[in-house]
Amino acid sequence: MFRVYVFDIDGVILDVRERLRYAKELSRTLNTDFMQVFLSEELLLFDKPRRVGLELLKERMSRGRIALITGRPRRLHQATVEQLRSVGIDVSKIWRIFMRSNNDRRPAPLVKLDFLDYIESVGGCIAEVHDNEEDLLKLVKSMFPGAKLYLHEDDSYRLY
Repeated sequence: MFRVYVFDIDGVILDVRERLRYAKELSRTLNTDFMQVFLSEELLLFDKPRRVGLELLKERMSRGRIALITGRPRRLHQATVEQLRSVGIDVSKIWRIFMRSNNDRRPAPLVKLDFLDYIESVGGCIAEVHDNEEDLLKLVKSMFPGAKLYLHEDDSYRLY
């Protein structure tokens, strides 16, 4: 078994508050689906690096494998990789980036649990999970009791 440190992208590595605000406004103005607007490649430019998330990620790289999990669809894979590089992440040191299939409409916590199950099925031991969704961390706590869980909020984080 190998240790895996799991980080969400949006809300942990990247601050998406500005994209969120702009997507809400734009979807209302255009009378269109919010998620379609929020997950558009063009709006990724509004994301900013989260210093605390980046520091934790870089520090954990020396401890084991890094898996990034996200509710973003796979169609954003290349744009996401470019975005990660632009905030100083050496993507070659990331073990896996897990993204939902383009047509998967399940809630993000369910999608992310599937990613965690996969990691375990290939011999990974979930050492830590860093996420900004408390609903996910509640589920992870019961399914992976040995994992340390970190809830990221705004510009800080805490052990969950």
